[in-house]
Amino acid sequence: MFDFVTVGGATQDIFIESDHGKILTERDFFSKEELICFEYGAKIEIDKLAYDIGGGAVNSAVNLANLGFKTSTLIKIGNDLNAKAINTRLDEKNIDKSLLLTTDKYKTGFSVILTSFEGERTVLTHRGANSHISLDEVEVEKIKNAKWIYIASLSGNSNAILEELAFYAEKNNINMAFNPGTAQIKRGVNDLKKVLSSAEVLIMNKEEASKITGIPPESTIINLDKCDSCEVCIDKCPQRVFDVREDKIHSHPSSDKCPLSCNICIESCTQEAICHEPWSFGATGIIKKLKDSGPQIVVITDGKNGVQAYDGKSLYYAPPYPSAVLSTLGAGDAFASTFVASLEKYNWSIEKALKLASINSASVIESFGAQTGLKNFDDLEKSVSKTPDFKVLKKII
Repeated sequence: MFDFVTVGGATQDIFIESDHGKILTERDFFSKEELICFEYGAKIEIDKLAYDIGGGAVNSAVNLANLGFKTSTLIKIGNDLNAKAINTRLDEKNIDKSLLLTTDKYKTGFSVILTSFEGERTVLTHRGANSHISLDEVEVEKIKNAKWIYIASLSGNSNAILEELAFYAEKNNINMAFNPGTAQIKRGVNDLKKVLSSAEVLIMNKEEASKITGIPPESTIINLDKCDSCEVCIDKCPQRVFDVREDKIHSHPSSDKCPLSCNICIESCTQEAICHEPWSFGATGIIKKLKDSGPQIVVITDGKNGVQAYDGKSLYYAPPYPSAVLSTLGAGDAFASTFVASLEKYNWSIEKALKLASINSASVIESFGAQTGLKNFDDLEKSVSKTPDFKVLKKII
């Protein structure tokens, strides 16, 4: 019997870091876009190069195995050199391969990760075999006695197995964690209703949560009972995140770009009507809508702003764990899989799970690779004891 079966993608990753890239910011009143740029036609020097194995299902399986759980992974790879590298990694980590699928028709998934001098990354990816998992080739009986199915991003035709796996998990009393990818986010909450209602845990970042619900996030909260619509905040705000609707001041849908640090709006408001929401960073409406769609626990990550979780009664907030950012790739997989693993180990304590997941994610961020910095539970507990001021806040909403 497996503790966890992860489902999703597997890739051979090449990490490229060059200090010669420039970050170009384009913005208008409604949006902001940041682009990583290199001189057209130039030969660019690479400062750092690394090879690693990645993909949501493999990253999560490696982490879960590292945390001491008996783990298997349902992935599809080709018959090529990249497939050999993935097989080697699975063997090294003692991950069961009985659900692994191979094909001669498609290449193994492949990604090139461009890392900026700020630590953020842009990923060029070829899905390959990842997009061609079909249920008729999956030996589902091997999943039947698993404690958890952890479903990561599914691309292309592989989306077709999502509902069937969710139904199978529910039918056989298997806990399900869902960390959706781009293709699932585009479907929206209503189209994913059956899947979400089967999930014990749903995890995504704030931008994804906003897209899947159709609710724009707002970082700045305005008390409309106090606000007299004087428009001083509109005049003072350098980021132009305020506008007037129905004769009332509102933070604009683009206000998630607010740095949450200049405080000009708060200081200039004569009515003391403006504040920053410290708990949810403007995502309370989003997280409630996701919870209403059926999951037992909803988790929304927000990078340097921390993470929140909601179980229908209490909202939990964990600030970001201190770290020096080298590369953010794999941080989301590390967080999500550690959160679910901690629920299993620590009797479904959301507070404990948020702490340990934040620490493990921060450790990955400090490393060059999606799996390099992963900690086991003993190391995570040591980090907890070393940082007693790192606390999870909780309130009833």
